[in-house]
Amino acid sequence: MGAVPSCYLWHALHLRFGNRNSLTLNLVLQSLGIALPAVSPAFFSSSPCRQQVIFPPWEITR
Repeated sequence: MGAVPSCYLWHALHLRFGNRNSLTLNLVLQSLGIALPAVSPAFFSSSPCRQQVIFPPWEITR
């Protein structure tokens, strides 16, 4: 359902800015969406179960 309005948005951007600029913007946004979780999964992950907390070995107590 979220993809349906984006078609109209990208078509409007295509009409306003041209083919090359709208595709460049699309690729930049997609690459940011891929890179942000890879850089910092604790801050940019979409679900709380995907968050990873990495502790140094000396702080792990069992």
